[in-house]
Amino acid sequence: MLAQSLGYIRYRAARDDKGRVFADNREGASGFLMQVAATDSKRAYFVEGSQRGLLTVRGRGVAVVDFAQTNADTIEYTGALFVKVDNIVLAALAQLFSVFVHRTVDHHFEHLLKHPIAVSTMAMTNTPALLERIEAVPSEERALVKPFAELLRRQTNAAGAAR
Repeated sequence: MLAQSLGYIRYRAARDDKGRVFADNREGASGFLMQVAATDSKRAYFVEGSQRGLLTVRGRGVAVVDFAQTNADTIEYTGALFVKVDNIVLAALAQLFSVFVHRTVDHHFEHLLKHPIAVSTMAMTNTPALLERIEAVPSEERALVKPFAELLRRQTNAAGAAR
């Protein structure tokens, strides 16, 4: 919701009652992801989706993100996405033209991680503007990020008191 209101994305992801997060970017890609494992330094997700274009390709896979906090305001991460194309003919073409598949998968993986990182960066570098943006969204949507907004306010108040 914040990424959309800040203009980073033009669509809204939605979570269903099973914990899956669905999205359609209205540019040909749609699908869902579901967290299947979590530790202090790793998350694993089942992903399924399609890319429409000259050919429509459907697939599913596993995304793994490893991360570590390297200092007070930095988290470093690495990730890997393992994809299986559903259609056997398209899978063979994907092997033959793997560079195109890799670009598409990499693009979507980077996009998926990019906007939460942008919002987090704004939280660290321009907290008042982010809090203003949160206050500007409708109250039912603001409730979705209430814990995040409270954390930002506590950190802002603590930083002000420390001065």
